[in-house]
Amino acid sequence: MTDRYTKTMLTIIVVCLLALTFIKAEPVIRAQRLIICSGDLNANLHGGTAPSVGGYTIRVTCS
Repeated sequence: MTDRYTKTMLTIIVVCLLALTFIKAEPVIRAQRLIICSGDLNANLHGGTAPSVGGYTIRVTCS
């Protein structure tokens, strides 16, 4: 009796593992689209931020 039960359980496990191996499931989690950003940062001689002194100019573009 125990031998038949063990063989039945092992057979069910093997069938399930084979099914998981050959079934191609669509992934649930996907990566976001890649975004690449680049930019320039320019400062004046004194490191000031007021536009009248030169300040900082920041330009960033992303694609």
